[in-house]
Amino acid sequence: MVAELIAGHVSEVNYETIPSVIYTAPEVAWVGKTEEEVKASGRPYKVGTFSFAANGRAKAMQQAVGLVKLIADQEHDDVLGVHIVGPLAGELIAEAVYDIAIRTGIRFAPHPAFARDANGNYLYHALTPEQAAAVEAIVASMDGGGGRYLLYGATGSGKTEVYLQACAAALERGRGAIVLDIDEKKREAAMKAGALAAIDPNAPHACQQIVDAAGGALWAAVDLVGSSSTVQLCIDSLTKGGTLIVVGLYGGAVTVPTPYLPLRALALRGSYTGSLGELKELVELVRNAPLPYVPTRVRPLDEANAALADLKAGKVIGRQVLGPL
Repeated sequence: MVAELIAGHVSEVNYETIPSVIYTAPEVAWVGKTEEEVKASGRPYKVGTFSFAANGRAKAMQQAVGLVKLIADQEHDDVLGVHIVGPLAGELIAEAVYDIAIRTGIRFAPHPAFARDANGNYLYHALTPEQAAAVEAIVASMDGGGGRYLLYGATGSGKTEVYLQACAAALERGRGAIVLDIDEKKREAAMKAGALAAIDPNAPHACQQIVDAAGGALWAAVDLVGSSSTVQLCIDSLTKGGTLIVVGLYGGAVTVPTPYLPLRALALRGSYTGSLGELKELVELVRNAPLPYVPTRVRPLDEANAALADLKAGKVIGRQVLGPL
């Protein structure tokens, strides 16, 4: 902000993305609008609350007093405000800041907090260990070939936008991801997120389609499913000297003739939690390319079975969150 003013530009601050913390016992933290402010604006909204009395870790810490209150847009589920009273509220609010700041691309962290590094940046974002490991694997795979890599099953849990755009900063123009998914809607979501191509793995000549999309040679594949058929398709699609990184834990077995590996100079590896060095690379990557919005649908607790059924049927694009609405 100071630099902008010195340069003669107009500077604005969005105070809705700046969290506030009261370091008491229990801690109090909030970011965004209050329910009264949203109500006064006339915007349709909904409110969800969760008590720390139902949180296993809070009970184990013997600090189960407190709650989280979330205010979201009635139609689009955009997070408008989050208020927390309870243990580690100053740390938990960091995730709420991310959910609100995705509309502006600017994030602020509370200070002091464990969620910041020496430069004042967040040490974590809304990534699961599997997602973080996959991004690390993708970054590692970019060292060889033309920078085009295969993502198998990237759209299952809102991962498409996370993976494609988190890696965008490390890719040159015209390079990027080729996504495989059996669901047409998820392939459409992948294309909207920036994929170079989205292919149905069950389609005739899927392997040739992958090679063509890669410009004639696929150098790296990241399998987020990890089944027998997905691993085999990735192996068949790779060029000589290519790398397959398996992240998914679906399970299965593949048979690879031993001469196959030296003759094609293939590298097969796994990545689930990643290494410390890869984590540092991931943090640096995300720091320079803020993670985008992940489609999220908030559903009441009584729809838990329906949510699981939708997930099993492959109807979920993004995330489902169950809560007392």
